[in-house]
Amino acid sequence: MYEHLNRLRVVGTKLSEFTLFQLSTLTRMSARALVPQITHENALGYDAGGNLGFAEATWKKKSPLLYTALCAKQAHTDKVILMRVGEFYEAFGVDALFLVQYAALNPMGARARAGCPFRNIQNTLDSLTSQGLSAVIFEESAATDHSNELTSNNRQKNRFQSGIVSPATPLYFYDGVLSDTDSSNSSLEEGYRKIIAFRVCKSFAVDYLEMCPASRSVHLIDRLPIHAARSMLLHSSPIAKPLLIFGTKSDRDFIRKEFRSILNPSDIILFDTQK
Repeated sequence: MYEHLNRLRVVGTKLSEFTLFQLSTLTRMSARALVPQITHENALGYDAGGNLGFAEATWKKKSPLLYTALCAKQAHTDKVILMRVGEFYEAFGVDALFLVQYAALNPMGARARAGCPFRNIQNTLDSLTSQGLSAVIFEESAATDHSNELTSNNRQKNRFQSGIVSPATPLYFYDGVLSDTDSSNSSLEEGYRKIIAFRVCKSFAVDYLEMCPASRSVHLIDRLPIHAARSMLLHSSPIAKPLLIFGTKSDRDFIRKEFRSILNPSDIILFDTQK
C-alpha cells in the first residue's frame, strides 16, 4: 500500500495533502486493498473505468453524477462527498475508502465505490464525524429540460448540496427534521411549525433559509436553484406556510409565478428590503 501511496505523491497530483494523509492512516484490510485503485488524476482519486475513465472533461459530458461529486471535492478537499443515488448515498474514490474504513461498509463490486441505504445516513455520518471527519451531502431531484443543461431527459436527476456535517455539528437536517433513523425525536415535531424564507438571487436561484423550532436548527443553502427549492418545499410535509420572501415586489411576483402550483398568492409574504 505504501508503495502505491508514494506513486500518488507525484508532481501535479490532484489529490490534496489532507487526502494523502488520510489514506496513509487506513488500517482496515478491505480499505487498504482498494488503495491501488486510486488515481492521482482527479481530486476524488476515482477511475470509473470503461468509457468514463478518470478525466474531468469526460465526466462533464457523460456523467453529471460524477462531475458534480468531483466539483464538490475540488471545493471541499478536506471533506467526504456523499451523493444521493436513489435509495442510497454513495461515495467514490478516496471517499469510498473512508466509508469502508470508518463506517465498515463494503465496497461496491470490489471497486473504490461505497454507499449506505438512505435510512442509515445518520449512522454513517456519525461514523465519520466520530473520527474527526466532515462530510458534504447532496440530495437529488427530478430534472427538467430547463433546470440542468447536463441532462437530456426527465429520467435523469439534478443534485444539490443539502448540508454539511462536522464533528462540531454532526446531525444531518434535511427538510428541517432529523434523519429517518432517529425516530425517537419525531415527537419533537408535534406542535411546531417550520419557517422557510427565500432571498431571490440572479440566475433563477434563491438563498434558502429553513428554521425548525422543534429541533432548534437553522438550515441555510446559498444560491439554491429554483427547481431544487421547489422540491425541498414540497418535501417539507406539510408544506411550510407562509413562505417568507426577503426582497422586492418583483421578487415576490417571481416566486408566486414559480410556486403557483403548490402555493396560493396569500401564502407568500414579502419583507420589502427596498423600504
